[in-house]
Amino acid sequence: MKKIFLNLLLFIATIGWLVPAGFSLAIFNDWVWNDVFPIIYSKKEEINSFPFYQASESFAQLAFWWFGIVFIGWSTYLILYKPLRANKNGS
Repeated sequence: MKKIFLNLLLFIATIGWLVPAGFSLAIFNDWVWNDVFPIIYSKKEEINSFPFYQASESFAQLAFWWFGIVFIGWSTYLILYKPLRANKNGS
């Protein structure tokens, strides 16, 4: 049971960066449709108070940092730990 929980936690930590990336893309899409296109087509009457672009940028930064940490973690595991473990079991 403990191994299943640990594997589930590792799985969530590994793919968890997709959640803020999805939020970033959704908010950016809202910004384009609610603020940019009305300005381009001269149909914008009032300015929206929610900072869509800044929120999208913040979520994107969080997603890329998270992805970077996951990438470094898995790289470290695959380069350093796994070969050492395989050599111990093989000899």
